[in-house]
Amino acid sequence: MDPYEAHFIKLAHTLGGPMLSDEHPHPAIPVTIEQLSELLNCSSRNVKIILRRLEDMRYIHWTPGRGRGHISRLQLLRTPNEVITDAFHTKLKQGNIKAAIDLIGRSELDDGRREQLWLAFHAEMGMTHQMTAAGGTDVLQMSRYRRLEQLDPALVYTAFEAYLLEQVCSTLISYDADSMRFQPKLAHLWEHNEDYTRWTFYLRKGVQFHNGKTFTAEDVKYTVERLQGSYGSGTWQLEQLERVEIHGSHCLSLIFASPNRMLLHCAASFTMSILPLGSDPRVSLIGTGPFCITSLTNTALRLTAYDSYFGYRPLLDEVNIWFLPDVAVQDRRYQLVDRDMTHDGTGSLAEMKQSSELSFEYQSGGCRYLVFNFRREGPQHRASVREAIRCMYDPALQMQELGGSRLSPAFSFLPWRSLAMNSENGRPNRLEDARRLLQESGYAGEELRLAYKMLEKESIEEAEWLRQRCEQIGICLTLLPFETIDFAFLLGQADLVLAEEMLEEDWEWGLINFFKTQYNSMHHLLDDARIQMIEKILEGYSQYSETQRHDLLYQVEEHIQEHNWLLYGCHLSKKALYYQGLQGLNTTNFGYLDFSKLWIKSPERI
Repeated sequence: MDPYEAHFIKLAHTLGGPMLSDEHPHPAIPVTIEQLSELLNCSSRNVKIILRRLEDMRYIHWTPGRGRGHISRLQLLRTPNEVITDAFHTKLKQGNIKAAIDLIGRSELDDGRREQLWLAFHAEMGMTHQMTAAGGTDVLQMSRYRRLEQLDPALVYTAFEAYLLEQVCSTLISYDADSMRFQPKLAHLWEHNEDYTRWTFYLRKGVQFHNGKTFTAEDVKYTVERLQGSYGSGTWQLEQLERVEIHGSHCLSLIFASPNRMLLHCAASFTMSILPLGSDPRVSLIGTGPFCITSLTNTALRLTAYDSYFGYRPLLDEVNIWFLPDVAVQDRRYQLVDRDMTHDGTGSLAEMKQSSELSFEYQSGGCRYLVFNFRREGPQHRASVREAIRCMYDPALQMQELGGSRLSPAFSFLPWRSLAMNSENGRPNRLEDARRLLQESGYAGEELRLAYKMLEKESIEEAEWLRQRCEQIGICLTLLPFETIDFAFLLGQADLVLAEEMLEEDWEWGLINFFKTQYNSMHHLLDDARIQMIEKILEGYSQYSETQRHDLLYQVEEHIQEHNWLLYGCHLSKKALYYQGLQGLNTTNFGYLDFSKLWIKSPERI
C-alpha cells in the first residue's frame, strides 16, 4: 500500500471512527497540527506535507485555522473501505497477489466489503485471455492455500506436488483408471520374460526435454538408478533391481533378482518421472511434460505450455499458481466471475455465484483416519483404551452431527470395500460400551494429546467433536494443532494424530505404498514391531499375481483394524469450483483438473 494511503487510513480510522460510513459527504472534523503530528508519529512539517499530498489525491479537504484560537478542520472525502478497495485492485492488476491478500485482511474493512474483495480475488483465480503482439494468450490463475513442498520425484509424498510432477514430467507408461490398463507414454512398447525378472522398454524417438536435450535410454537409466539410492515413495520396488542394460539409444532392460509383477505400476507412477541425465530436481525440475517451469518463488509458480511436447500441445498457454498459506480455504477454485460485478463493488454474493460458478464433486480412494502413536509412552498402548476411543470415533455419527464433506463411513481405505463391509460391521459404537472398556483398561485420567491440522476447517471440527465425546466418558483429551507436518514433533508430543490419505487412481499402487513407504503418519507412529508385522504379511508382494496381491492388502487392513492401530473415519467428497466457461474438464490423480486439457470457450466475454 502507498504510504500516503496508509496515512489516510490511520487518520480516517482514528478521527472518523472504526465504523465510518461509506455515504458522503462526511462532516469536517476539528483537529490541530499537534494532534495529527502525534497520531502520525512525525514532525509538524511532515504532517503538512502529508496533508497537501492527501488533498492532491482527493482523499481529504483541509481547512487550516488562521490565527490564535481558530481550530483547523479536516474533511474525509474517502473511506478506508474505498481506499483499501482501490489499492487491492491495483495490486491485483500488478500481479502482486500476496499484497492484495494482505489488504483483504486489514481490520479497517467491514465484513461486506471484505466479502466483495474475496470474490474479486477469486475472479482473478480463473481463466483470462490476454492480447499480445503475437495474438491471444490464455492464462489460468490458481490459488493454493499451502506452501509448495519439494518437487523431487524421489521424495514427493503430497498430492498437489505429485499432481504438478504429472504436468511437468512424463513417465514411461500411464495408467488408465477407466479401463484399468496401462497405456504407452515415453515407452511405446514393453515386454517381460517368463518369470518377470527382465522387463524391456522400447522408447519413443524425437522426444525433447524442456532444456532442449533429446530423450534417450540413458535418461531412464539415470532416473532409475537415482531412485534406487533414495528412500522415497515407491522406491522399495527397485530393491531387487540388479542392473539396467541399455540396447542402443531407445531401448533398455531392467533385470531383477526375483520376479517383479508390479513394475508397470511403478513405471506409471509420478515417482518414476523421467529426468534428464545428470539433472538435479532440487535445483531445477526439468521434464518432457506438457508444461515447463518458467518461474518458481516462495509465493508463486509459473508454468508455460511446452510447444515441443511429444503429445498434444496444451490449449492453455500459461498457468500461474499463487501460494497463500495464511489463508484457509477448503475448496479448489478454477473459476472466473464477471469482472463487471466485482470490480465496481456491486452485485450480491448470490448473484455473483449464480452468474459464474459451477462445481463438481468427486470421491477418491482413501479416507480420514485416526492413528495412535506407539513410539510414545501413554495409555494408547492399552488395547481397551484404543477400543474405547474406537467406539467414540463413530463415522456414522460424525456424518450425522458434522456433515460437511463426509460422504460415507470408512471400514477400509477403499470406498467399495467399506460399502461391502458396512453391513458386516457389528462392533459396538455406544458410549456405554466405551465407558465399560475404559473401566476395564485401568485408565486413571491420564492426558491424551490429539494432533490435527489447524488450517483445515473439518479437521478442527472433528478434533473438537472427538474431545467432547471423550469428555463424556472421562478421557482427558488435549488438542494439539499443527500447521505443517513435522514427524519429529508428532512423535514427541502427540499420542494420536488425525490424518487423511488420498490414493491414486491406481489404487493398488497407492495402498501398497501407504503400507510400505515411510512418508506418512502411520509409518512414523507405529513402532518397529508393528511395522515388521505388516512387512511380514506383505513379504514377497511383487512376486504374486494380482488377485493374491489384493488379498495381502486386505489382510493388512484387517490386521490393523482388528488391533485398532488405526481407526477409519469417513470417506470424503472433494469439491472443485470453476468458471462456467471453462472447458476440457478432465481430472487427474487425486481429483485435480488436468491443465493440459483446459481451455476457455468464449475469451471475448472476459
